Amino acid sequence: MRGMERNPNKSVPANTSPSSPAKAASATTVPEEWRRVSSRIETHNRVFRLRHDLSVSPRTGQAHEFVVLEAGDWVSVVALTGDDRLVGIHQYRHGSGEVTLEIPGGLVEPGLSPLQAAQEELRQETGYGGGRWRKLGELNAAPALFSNRLHVFLAEGVKLLGGQELDEAEDIIVELLDLDEVPRRVLAGEITHAQVVGSLYLWELAGPGAVGGTRRSGDAERDQESEGHSQ
Repeated sequence: MRGMERNPNKSVPANTSPSSPAKAASATTVPEEWRRVSSRIETHNRVFRLRHDLSVSPRTGQAHEFVVLEAGDWVSVVALTGDDRLVGIHQYRHGSGEVTLEIPGGLVEPGLSPLQAAQEELRQETGYGGGRWRKLGELNAAPALFSNRLHVFLAEGVKLLGGQELDEAEDIIVELLDLDEVPRRVLAGEITHAQVVGSLYLWELAGPGAVGGTRRSGDAERDQESEGHSQ
């Protein structure tokens, strides 16, 4: 989603100056954490556990019940080919009842690191692999309900290594997207998966360091190690 810029001409109301005391206070004051006094598991299946928590508000002292979905961590992969195209996938989603345009991703299966899970998901869903890998960051996909995290990876210079290795319950079609088409397809509502849009935004924020520019200390070593794991 390259090319997004702040509007330098946008006016700022006089009473919202960044140096005002109210602005400074709001930037440094956060709510206290709630105290959980009890938990019980209602449902347990392959994807998640449904947990009921009773937690006390630090502001009012009153207890309230909340529903939490405990799930394993997820991964998503911003995968770029050698000619700078984004590896996208189309698949049917039963929750929305629609075919969605996404990027590869899935669950971190037991025994795998997030990096290993990301590399397996890319290979199985698309047939692409190899390349240079680095982690872009982590997201809370839906923190009001889910307890897990989404690990977002960038894979540069991936190649088609073979055919897809889909599960019986998967139907996935691969589409290689020109990079200048990605922002348009997000804004046009063709890419609506929140985790995908969040992953693409992390890639956008990574800037030149994500696509061959200046890197933080240690990134090159991590990339070399991940290249060895991805073959």
